Formats: sequence, C-alpha cells, structure tokens
Amino acid sequence: MKKLISKHLTIIFSALALSLIFAPNALCQKLKTGPQDLTFFSTADETNQVYSIYIPHSFDEEKEYPLVVFLHGFMSNNRLGLRRVFGLGNIQGPEFNIYDYVPEPGQSDLEVTRYWPEMPDIDYIAAAPLARGSAGYEGIPEQDVYDMIDDIKSRFNIDEDRLYLTGLSMGGGGTIRLAITRPDVWAAIAPVCAGLSGENADMVGNLSNIPVHVFVGTRDRGWESARDSKAKYEAAGCPVVEYTEYPGIEHNSWEYAYKDGFIFEWFSQF
Repeated sequence: MKKLISKHLTIIFSALALSLIFAPNALCQKLKTGPQDLTFFSTADETNQVYSIYIPHSFDEEKEYPLVVFLHGFMSNNRLGLRRVFGLGNIQGPEFNIYDYVPEPGQSDLEVTRYWPEMPDIDYIAAAPLARGSAGYEGIPEQDVYDMIDDIKSRFNIDEDRLYLTGLSMGGGGTIRLAITRPDVWAAIAPVCAGLSGENADMVGNLSNIPVHVFVGTRDRGWESARDSKAKYEAAGCPVVEYTEYPGIEHNSWEYAYKDGFIFEWFSQF
C-alpha cells in the first residue's frame, strides 16, 4: 500500500513539475493588474534587479500582448519612468529650465515615485528597468534591458513582433543605441530629447526597417541634433520617420510626447 501511495505521489509531483516547465506564464495569474515592481535575474552579474511593469486591468492570460519598454533619463528611475510613459510624471511645465529648476511641492522626482497614480486600461504591457541608475545603456545596463524582457516573456504571452522602445534624454540615447545594436528585436522606436551622434550616427543604417518618431523642444540644448537626425533616419531608409518639435519647450518635451497615452497610439500602427 505504501509503495502504491508513493508511486501516485511521484506521478502527481512529476506532472506538477512538467506543468511549471512548459507553462511558465501561468505564474502571471498571481500578479495583480496595474503598475507594480518586479525583479529579474541579471545574467551579467547574477544579481536580482528591479523593474516596474504595468499589467492591463482587463488582463487575459490567454491573450498575446505587445510590450512597450521605457528607458529613463539621468538621475531618474524605473518607477518615475513608468509613470512618464503614461503621461503621468511630475509636471515641469513650459517655463521649465533645467539649470534652475525648483519643483513644486510634491512634484520632485523622489516624491512622485512614492506612490502609483491611477493608470488607464490599455491593451499593452509596459515596463521600465532601473538599469543600474544613471550608468547609461551600454554594457551591463544594456544587458539588463534584455534580461528584463526575458523575465517578462516568462511570465506573460508577449507578441514578439510588437516590441516597442522609447526613452527620454539619456534613455532617448539608449533607445537609439539598443535599436541600432539589436534592430531585429524592435518593431518601432521613439527617442525623446535625443539626437544622433558618434557611433550611433555611423551605424544608423541598421535602422532601415524600423519606424522612428523623434520628439524634442526648441529650447532644448540638444534640439539641433534631434532635428538633424530626421534627415539621417530618412537617408538610412527607415520606413516611417516622424519628427515633432515643441516651440519654446526646454529639456522636458516628454511631458508633451507622452501626454494622454499618445505613444501607445503611435506604436499601434506597427
């Protein structure tokens, strides 16, 4: 009798193990919907790294979802980044000057990362890595982005033909770099406050199959570089090149680029 029970238990545990191996995204049912923080395992240094993710309120585990990846700027973080891609970051306004900016009470980068606002129900999963803070998006932080994506794909049904990339300032430059070095991954990109220079400019031909939308303010010190990048993307053969500039806006054009969820609407074309 004991041998029979033992045999049955072995079969049950074996079946359970196989179900976890072959259906890893079943684990996503344990996660709540909306914005939250998760961690992934870094293959670069074998550490656990944090990222923020938005799961649609109407989430269906049987459905494939497109994924939008957002790369934050210098001295920012994943939580504020996820808020900003929804147009829900701290408001700096048209008079913003990066050199003498004093945030309104409750509107500093730190303060607005302490809570999640109500986010609309959209038909996307969106994610923002911390990517080692302000280290840029080369080397280990670059690998972090792809490790994060692998973690997300292990939890959810992701449409691998609809991976989109956007970011602002340092993250805008990171958007361009990651698309140039791995053009096979991305369906479309949208760099904000970022132009083409150096190695990225030399390798822009790698983007010949990727739609691009550039956003920048005319008072941004990087305005001319971003403006001139339009012709470079067109010369590279990008199938769609859109350029939006905001007159009189300084280094905060992301407030307008991401307003009212516009970026999700734009990505939906590709």
